[in-house]
Amino acid sequence: MKINLKQALKLRQTLRLNLRQGLKEGKANSTVTRIFTPLLGSGVQHYTHNTITMSADFEIEIDYKLYNLTTDNALIGDTDALSGDIWKINKDNNSMLIRIGGTTYTTTGSYTEDLKLNTAKMTRVGTTVKVFRNDVEIYSATIALVDFTINMVGTRQNGAYDSFSGILANYKVTNIASLVMDAPLDKQYTAAAPTVINNADANNPLTAVNLDNAGSAFTSSDTYGWLGENNVGAPTRISDDWTNNGDGSYTIDTPDGNYGDCELQFGVSEVGFTYFVEVTVNEPVGNSSLRLRNCDPNIDFRTAGDYSGSVVAASSACPVINRRGGARPFIQTISNISNRQVLEVAS
Repeated sequence: MKINLKQALKLRQTLRLNLRQGLKEGKANSTVTRIFTPLLGSGVQHYTHNTITMSADFEIEIDYKLYNLTTDNALIGDTDALSGDIWKINKDNNSMLIRIGGTTYTTTGSYTEDLKLNTAKMTRVGTTVKVFRNDVEIYSATIALVDFTINMVGTRQNGAYDSFSGILANYKVTNIASLVMDAPLDKQYTAAAPTVINNADANNPLTAVNLDNAGSAFTSSDTYGWLGENNVGAPTRISDDWTNNGDGSYTIDTPDGNYGDCELQFGVSEVGFTYFVEVTVNEPVGNSSLRLRNCDPNIDFRTAGDYSGSVVAASSACPVINRRGGARPFIQTISNISNRQVLEVAS
């Protein structure tokens, strides 16, 4: 049975909607782990592949997570001069820009950009080009039937402009009715091993350029999308009133009611990013309790129990645990400390 491009697009949209709904309902991918490798815009990190020229119907899809909302970020582009073909996210005005055959089209003000994991898709059927974000159409226009040429991911013009800052994944290109690019972008790539697999065409792999920063393993979560690895190791700061018990637990004992020297800090977080924090605490003894701070919201550990929740890092020194308040002696022990970055999936 043959399926035309319109039917194929509708089928893929249905499959993606089912996947997103499954994640939201906790029915899919509860044990899936994959690597997400960040692109650092300042390091001109990107991917290249052999040129794909699309003269007729096409579909391009890619997952992306921005690290900021203050710079232009190229999703795909080519090596030509400033007038070359491109698809990018514009800063400030909640829009995407596409340029096909020298003509520029902008989806101004059609959605609200965020720092979640989103899916962008562009299609051309006949002379109609459309742009979708998380399966919602945000732009449609009638254009001239000219070639759209791409050979770069995460930048344009050999890395000279609009280098992407964030995460890119699941890059797919359908040219007429053929899937010619299917690159998960789910491994750690280095200068020594820069080849990126293309599941659709082994003869056209991608090459990772300048990607020597480490990727991170994320596990899919029923509630939060993707959870990174626990970045809590040895404390980066432990003040005098704390004792490392050697079994993963820590006890604060302030017999003189000291408040100032009672800080316990773990890991380093990216300001503005969301983290899932877990801590077990025992019943506090005395006139105070502990607090998780440098986060939004802060969390008070007033009674014994297992505490968990998502917080936004308000400082790179997140999480910090210290005395909540009071001026008299108190003792409390914490254990099972975990701090994992949350890669939220847009609904």
